[in-house]
Amino acid sequence: MLTRDIWIRLGYCTIGSGSAYIWNKVSPIQTEGYPFVPPAALLAFLIANDDFGNTEKDIAAGALGFLCTAQAISIAKSYQTNPAPASDISSAPRENPSSDLEKIHKIRAVTSTLGAITGLINDFRGGAK
Repeated sequence: MLTRDIWIRLGYCTIGSGSAYIWNKVSPIQTEGYPFVPPAALLAFLIANDDFGNTEKDIAAGALGFLCTAQAISIAKSYQTNPAPASDISSAPRENPSSDLEKIHKIRAVTSTLGAITGLINDFRGGAK
């Protein structure tokens, strides 16, 4: 059964979540990535620990709500993609640059040289049949 303290902490967590949402709408400061995970983990530990008082746990619940909501907003913004306009995409075929062909020829030359060296080593060891 949920006690009165747990309901109060859930309320503080909800207030923290709402303030993070409002902060995101009003503030020009934006974050992306995972900057809120370490403090949120520390606050969750503080709430679960019995050595802290009710006031500390209430403050931690509000801060945890704020940090978790801010983290969710941050992750949601990082996954939003802006598709390129159709006019930027060219459907005309492109030619392969000659430098790529030169690289392929160099790779072939090196691998054939390595193959020849391996064949000589096998001959000297008596591996050729």
